Amino acid sequence: MDPRFCSLHCIHDCNSATYSEQHGTCTTFKEKFYDTSVQWVKDQNWCMLYRKEPIQYGEWTLAFRAQSGINISFYNLWETNGYHNDLSLSSDYPIGCFRMDNLETCTRHFRSSVLDNWTNIDK
Repeated sequence: MDPRFCSLHCIHDCNSATYSEQHGTCTTFKEKFYDTSVQWVKDQNWCMLYRKEPIQYGEWTLAFRAQSGINISFYNLWETNGYHNDLSLSSDYPIGCFRMDNLETCTRHFRSSVLDNWTNIDK
């Protein structure tokens, strides 16, 4: 198996996947670990596949997520045009920060690229 086969396997049935070159394994996920088309992010041991689209749950789009308890002001991030955490993704960014619940750990605030073009956002 290779990353191309893994992406073809995932493209219709999942929202993200990881591929290990070391183990030759492809793991698919229903979870949306999003970006905005398909992008592979590679670190030392893994290749991660993301569909490229805003982070959505049903009809909701995640535009901003402020995380409590991290002693970092969210206001400056809210006001920073051009800074976003969803284009492109990094394998060291906590996946829990892409969720609208607290089921996974998040240690950062999240700002979506949709905020930079808010006046033209789809309604």
